[in-house]
Amino acid sequence: MSKGSVWPVVLCVCVGVLVFSAGMPVCQAKGRPMTYAQAATLLGRLLEIEMPAGAHKLSRTEAFQIRAEGLAERGIKLEGDLRPDEKVTMADLANIIYDAVVGDTRATTEEKIDFMVKKGYISPDFREECYMELSYNEIIGVFSIPGLTNAVLKAYGPPEHSNEDKI
Repeated sequence: MSKGSVWPVVLCVCVGVLVFSAGMPVCQAKGRPMTYAQAATLLGRLLEIEMPAGAHKLSRTEAFQIRAEGLAERGIKLEGDLRPDEKVTMADLANIIYDAVVGDTRATTEEKIDFMVKKGYISPDFREECYMELSYNEIIGVFSIPGLTNAVLKAYGPPEHSNEDKI
């Protein structure tokens, strides 16, 4: 098995662990919207963004700001004026995924969501409201698609993932 084919399995295991370590067990996450703080924690750990020594002593807002800055350095821009309790929307997810898979273009949010529907990453039901809040389970579901996960790791991850093929 090649290194690239192992990543989807590793990701699925990591996502399960991260759901618990991000402070929301699976049984509580069902149906609840994901916050920017949770998304920053999930993406930061997935993409191996390091926190400074003593980070466990930081407030939730301070930790979120550090993670958001680390994500921004990798090309992921979290909207919402860095408010950790703001909810993640389909538009946010579409921006991250489209930019990873296609590259940063001038596509509208609606075009990005249409692309995700056509590729089978999300249900056509999501076309209706691009600013709807997404649950933790919905986001985990999207990030558990192996080819998509590899593209996100290649676009935003540590340098060792840059040789993996985009989908």
